[in-house]
Amino acid sequence: MFALVKNENVTNPQTQETSEVEVIKLFAPYTLWEDKNGTQYAPDTLLSLTATQKQDLGIYDVVYAPRPDDRFFSVTENAPSFDQTLKVVKITFASTAKELEDAGTGDDKVLGLKSQWISQIKQTANSLLSQTDWMLVRKIERTVAIPAATVTYRAAVITEANRLETSITAATTIESFRTVVTTQNWPTAE
Repeated sequence: MFALVKNENVTNPQTQETSEVEVIKLFAPYTLWEDKNGTQYAPDTLLSLTATQKQDLGIYDVVYAPRPDDRFFSVTENAPSFDQTLKVVKITFASTAKELEDAGTGDDKVLGLKSQWISQIKQTANSLLSQTDWMLVRKIERTVAIPAATVTYRAAVITEANRLETSITAATTIESFRTVVTTQNWPTAE
């Protein structure tokens, strides 16, 4: 990814104040592009230029900061900024932790992360257990024993689901919550 950096005067339509801002236009390497003077170039031209030649035309590499995890944070991309020292355009992100607890009541109720993830944990456990439910029916209807490995597996699924639900409920910060949900340890059937 590359960016065109140039200075332009911009007038605020509400206040009619004019200020000089850096305009940064992002583009991919295989697209038509223009330099800071408005001259257009073919897509492959950019790839053949040296870093110094690109900079002379106002073209700089784009560097992205690590993006926060959208599962736990509301994330917005900040406006690109030009780093004079490194000679790159930086793209950073602003993030706000999502709410852990439910908010509101009735039709206005918004589920927090805890409720959402506990629901997912229960769905996962139910899905894993449903694969061997037929053995329970068989035992009830025909008194056929459930293999010991299956009994152990089912108990491990229930134990992990209970551990996760208890830990999620006890989490008080987004960091402790994230640690719990990213360290799930579901058993595998033998």
